[in-house]
Amino acid sequence: MAAYCGVYVGRHCLVAVVVDADGRASPPIRAGRSPTDEWQLLVDVEANCGLDIELVLPDWLARAGSVAPFAAARHMPVWLAPAALVEDVRLAANARRPDHVAAIIARLPLTSRLRGELRRVRTPDERQLALL
Repeated sequence: MAAYCGVYVGRHCLVAVVVDADGRASPPIRAGRSPTDEWQLLVDVEANCGLDIELVLPDWLARAGSVAPFAAARHMPVWLAPAALVEDVRLAANARRPDHVAAIIARLPLTSRLRGELRRVRTPDERQLALL
């Protein structure tokens, strides 16, 4: 079963936390905000947590950075969480630290009701197959 990697923005970096199917979180992985750093973040996540990872991030972060396109290029499934959902869950959990918010985001697909709120990004290969 796949593990989920939540990504959130820290003060000057991105923070990624991987959770397994039971919701246990890995130590946070941090990276800068440059495209090179964002690519390296995905490399580090796969190196530390395996290749069967699905990325979960707020929709605004997918639009603002390179992480989502880089993950799609690496054939890593990407889930987008609406900003309002992330903020509501963050407030309900009283999470202030970016690593805690990243872990919360990673756990969203583990909850059947919240998984329905997420949107899966289709990779270019999947879109091509749909045309055939």
